[in-house]
Amino acid sequence: MGTKMTGMTEEEVRDVQDRFLKFRAEIGDDRSAYKESHVSRTTVHGWKENDVYGFRARYKDACEEYSEFLERVLHDHIMALKPGQNILALIFRLKAEKPEKYRELPNRASEGAYELVKALTQVQGPPLKAPVEAQNPDDEVQLSPQEQVERILKGE
Repeated sequence: MGTKMTGMTEEEVRDVQDRFLKFRAEIGDDRSAYKESHVSRTTVHGWKENDVYGFRARYKDACEEYSEFLERVLHDHIMALKPGQNILALIFRLKAEKPEKYRELPNRASEGAYELVKALTQVQGPPLKAPVEAQNPDDEVQLSPQEQVERILKGE
């Protein structure tokens, strides 16, 4: 299919775009969405470049939908985490999908990576602790696995 999709009405082109975007939102990558929707890479690039029928915004929405799916999976996985399980690959995929939200802070990247590896390899150990802002600075509060990962991803 060419970028112009010659001989097709606007409604037909939008239907093809919607089919591609449905697969993009479900699968999470363009290459697989091209294959499943039977739409060529060149066609999709043309739609993006020329913003055919508002495709750019709809494409962005499909990518966001997949990112939200990853966040739900990560949350569910963290909540069901058992000793010895590793969620590192899932975290890195989420960072790739939403770098604006989960990127490492430049001046703390090595510290954040160290804490992430430490937390993931010591799942059986005691939970990470955060100081309580109270009268006694020695008082500490225990964090849930979800809170631990969120703090690590934020570079805290």
